[in-house]
Amino acid sequence: MPDLTELGLRKPEPKDRPATTAPQGAVAVAPPAPPAAAPASKPTATVAAAPVAQNIEPFVDKRADSFAIFLDRLMEVLEQLAPDADDEEREDFKTRIREYRAAVNDPRRRAELPQVTDACIQLCRTYLEGSRTYHAEREKELTEVIAILRDAAKLSVGHSTEFNSEVIASTERFSRIAQLDDIRELRRRMTDEVGSLRRAVAEKQRRDEEAYAQLTNRVESLQQKLSQMEMEATVDALTKVGNRRRFDASLRRLIAKAHETGGHLSLAMIDVDHFKKINDTHGHPIGDRVLLCVAQWLSRGVRQTDVVCRYGGEEFAILLPGASAAEVEGRMKKLLLDIAGSSYEYDVLGRKEKVQFTVSCGLADLETNEAEDAFVKRADEALYEAKKRGRNRVITRKRGLLGRMIAWG
Repeated sequence: MPDLTELGLRKPEPKDRPATTAPQGAVAVAPPAPPAAAPASKPTATVAAAPVAQNIEPFVDKRADSFAIFLDRLMEVLEQLAPDADDEEREDFKTRIREYRAAVNDPRRRAELPQVTDACIQLCRTYLEGSRTYHAEREKELTEVIAILRDAAKLSVGHSTEFNSEVIASTERFSRIAQLDDIRELRRRMTDEVGSLRRAVAEKQRRDEEAYAQLTNRVESLQQKLSQMEMEATVDALTKVGNRRRFDASLRRLIAKAHETGGHLSLAMIDVDHFKKINDTHGHPIGDRVLLCVAQWLSRGVRQTDVVCRYGGEEFAILLPGASAAEVEGRMKKLLLDIAGSSYEYDVLGRKEKVQFTVSCGLADLETNEAEDAFVKRADEALYEAKKRGRNRVITRKRGLLGRMIAWG
C-alpha cells in the first residue's frame, strides 16, 4: 500500500550479474602481470610463481563456509535456549530461527549472510523483550492478588478484633457503673457509655464500608487488566488481527450457536500466493509488511460481526456468521480483485520499489451436525484446490453426499 513504507532496506543483487563482477563482500584481485623479458646477454634463473589469483576464490568460499557453520551453531543454541513466552510467539520464534539456519546453510545464499544475521539479531531482540514483558506482567498480577487477599484478611480479622476490644472495655465500664449508688450519676455515665458504644459501632461500619469499597475497586481494576491482557493474548502481534487462539475459541462458539439456531456459518481460508518468493526476493521485513497489508485489506472488506484471524504463517481465516458460502463468494472475489490491484511500496537507498501480490481463497458453509475439524478441513481443501487451479481465485467446497447422509442418519 502506498501509505506504508520501509526505509533503508537493501534489495538483493541480481543473480545473473556478469561473470567479471566480484561476489558481494569479496575483493576483486587482478592476475599478476607477466615478468618483463630479461636482456639476452644476462642469464636468468627461472622461479615458479605461486598461482595467487587462482586460490583467492576458494579461500573466500572456505571462509564463508566456516562463518556459515559458526552462525548455524549459534542459531541452534538460540533455538534451544529460547525463554518462555506466549506459546504462539515461542513457536513462531523457533520457526523463524530454523528459516535463518536454512538460509545460512545454503551455499547459493552466501552473499546474504550479513542480511540474515541482522534479521536474526532483530528477531532475538524483539522476542527477548516480549519474554521479559510476559514474565513481568504475570508477576504483577500475582503480587496484586496477594495484596488483595492480605487486605481482605485485615478487614475480616483486624477491624473486628479492634471493635471487639472496644465492646469488652465498654462492658467492663458498665460493670463498674452498676456499683454506683447515685442515680443521677449512674444515668449520666450510662448515657455517655451508650453514646461511646454507638460511636464505636458507627466508626466500625464506616471503616468496613471504606475498606470494602477499596477492595471492590482494586478487584475491578485487576479484572479489567486481566481482560485487557486476555484480549492482547488473542491478537497477532504482527498483523493486529486475531491469532490462532482467538480463531479456535470463536470457531467453537459460532459453530455451537449455528447448530443451536440452525443459522448459517461460512469459513474462508486465505493464503498469500508465492509468499516464499516474496521473502526470498525482497527480504523478511518486506514479507512481514505484505502480511500486514493483507490483514488490513481483509479487515476492511468484511462486516463487524465477522472474525478475521491469522491462522498461521501466511494463511488467514475469516469466520462469517449468518451468511452462506453462496452469499460470501461474491464478496471474497471482489476482495481478491482489490488485493491483486494493490501494491506495497518501499524505499531502497532513495529508490522506490514495489511489491505486487495476490491471495487465494477456499470457502465452506457449515453443514448440519458438522464437527469443527471437518468444517476447517473442507475449507482448507477448497483453498488447496484454488492454488492448484492457478491461484488468485475463490473455490467453494460443499460437503459430500456420504457426509450428508451420515449427518442425517
